[in-house]
Amino acid sequence: MAAGEALAWSGESEQLDLVLEPLAAVQQSSSSAISEREMLRERFELEPELDLMRLHMMGPADALAEVGQVQIDGVTYSAFPAADAALPAAQRLLWEGVLRGLPVAESELPGARTRRSVIVAASSAPDPEIQSGKAVWTRADESVVLSRKVWSAAARRAHFDAATQTLEPTAPPKSESDAIDSSSGAPDAQPDVIDE
Repeated sequence: MAAGEALAWSGESEQLDLVLEPLAAVQQSSSSAISEREMLRERFELEPELDLMRLHMMGPADALAEVGQVQIDGVTYSAFPAADAALPAAQRLLWEGVLRGLPVAESELPGARTRRSVIVAASSAPDPEIQSGKAVWTRADESVVLSRKVWSAAARRAHFDAATQTLEPTAPPKSESDAIDSSSGAPDAQPDVIDE
């Protein structure tokens, strides 16, 4: 991949736009920096062998409640369970917000779309030699093929902006008289004619 490009898998269903991404790598410019993967492992005391990725789900808020699973080359990635009630309140909030992408922002606007970003984990990583194929997202009776892509930051941003854009409600068809009025404007008033 060229500098500034990133790997992802993407696909869409009737309601959802889905993007799966590897977690951000370590910044080579700083010898003291750690990868996002390592940061999450340390912060939440995750098992070191877990492979972590981020799944972005974009669509109506009521379609984002269940995360489902993603398979890449036979390796299954699943969302983390709800935070343990025994955790301190601040830790529970971080767990739910960072790992599970909750709460999901809601809007009362018709056609509103939002995004839920979830960390998904697998017990091991796919073989890097074959990790260029398709991924498959499943949830109950839904299934979406996610195709591999390499994109720039600008292309990624444009994709996310389009996927979360609020859909405009479809206007009812105009009557013939309304169409004439809106296209040509109201006719000018004609002066009264007086016969002499």
